[in-house]
Amino acid sequence: SYLHCWCPSDSYGKAISYRLEKLYTEVSEHYHENPLTGDYLLKIADKFYQLQWQPGSCDFNYLANTSNLTTALARIKPRFSVCKLDQNLDPTGLFSTLLTHQSDSQIIFFLHVQNQTISIYLLDELGGLFQQTYTDLTESTLVNHFHHFLGALKNRPRLRFFRLEQTRNNKWKTAVLPRPSQRNLGYLPVAITMDSPKDSANCTIECGPKHFSGSANDPALFSQVSELMLSLRQSKNDYPLYITQLNFSQTTVIATRDYIIQKQRLENLLNIK
Repeated sequence: SYLHCWCPSDSYGKAISYRLEKLYTEVSEHYHENPLTGDYLLKIADKFYQLQWQPGSCDFNYLANTSNLTTALARIKPRFSVCKLDQNLDPTGLFSTLLTHQSDSQIIFFLHVQNQTISIYLLDELGGLFQQTYTDLTESTLVNHFHHFLGALKNRPRLRFFRLEQTRNNKWKTAVLPRPSQRNLGYLPVAITMDSPKDSANCTIECGPKHFSGSANDPALFSQVSELMLSLRQSKNDYPLYITQLNFSQTTVIATRDYIIQKQRLENLLNIK
């Protein structure tokens, strides 16, 4: 299908017409490829909006409290739906490349190395995309760490790892990373069990033979754990502390996004100076 637009403005008429025609074409193509359910993200006047459809309905929503694209892509999704981006949101094509791997049957870990910074992108089984950056871990340590952490999650889809690279013509490509060897993580295991994914839930922290209990948003509790871990370190190097395992005691199904978000939040508490 094709939409032809005409705008009477001498200054912006052609630009407005082109913009509307392009949006119509992109949304139409996305709908025909994913007729049952899908969503399309776009930005109008510096505000993010989502066009979403499912059997029997179609919605157009303003994404409140969304200041950037990464926040929009990490939003809560009640079910899996294939997301497509307005090309104006993603001029380099980075996120569009990642989203081509969306699937409800797999969780995907992408890794990109640039100078001393490693960026990781996690694409979950609902199509949510999460970004984190690291400057203190080697590539092999980081891959092994997340393979151990994500691999321990119960009842999860298949886990896959990819390297993300930018080609000479500034296009993005992905390449499969080999499965990490099952080796010792090289640091003290820290396992946390929370009653629920709520920040204020009660939790138990197992740090080697030592156990701690309290609220999962209590800085004093995590300060105790941090002091113990630092005292047991053989190396005096000042590198961050990480969680090796996270569990929730509630019996309902917990989305992968809750594990990812809570892992990052709890590690921030562990590393408060």
